[in-house]
Parts: sequence; structure tokens; C-alpha cells
Amino acid sequence: MKIRWYEHVSEEELRRRTGQQSVVEKIKIARWKWYGHVLRMSDERLPKQALNWRPEGRQRAGRPKDTWRRTISREMSEKNLREEDVRRRAEDRMARRSFAADLWAT
Repeated sequence: MKIRWYEHVSEEELRRRTGQQSVVEKIKIARWKWYGHVLRMSDERLPKQALNWRPEGRQRAGRPKDTWRRTISREMSEKNLREEDVRRRAEDRMARRSFAADLWAT
């Protein structure tokens, strides 16, 4: 790459030159791969139960915490996805392999 220490190269330019993804994109892809993995699990498995668990009682005052489930829901609405479509893709062996990477490719 021949970039000298005194040159000012942005992170985006550096990623473009090297063909690397940003850390944020990698985290989103990993999150969606895990979500698809959990969707394919049987209902008796603990991660699947935790995904569908709703706590009882009152919430604390203030802004709700940003949970993994809320993050997935927010990203679904950003990409105009319905939960049924995501579940169907998770069950389809060929579609699930590239779904997360295609979803967040820039």
C-alpha cells in the first residue's frame, strides 16, 4: 500500500484499498448469522427460549435498554424485512448462507 506515517488517509479509504469490511459491518453480519442459527434451533433449546422470553413486571423508569432483540427488530425495520421472511430464509439452507452478508454488504 505504501502509505507513509505522515500521510492522512481516512479509515474508509484504507478499507477501500485493502478490501476490508468495517468492524460495525462484521458485527452486524455475525449478529444476523447468530439470529438465523437461533431461529433454526428446536424450541426446547435455551437460546431459543431466551429469544422469545418476555420478562414480567414493571419496567424501570427511563429509556429502555438497547437489547439484542430490539437491535434485531430495529435492523429489520431499517431493511423493510418482515419476521416471517427472515424465518423462512433461515430455514432455507441455500438462502441462509449468504443472507447476512448480502443484507449488510455496502
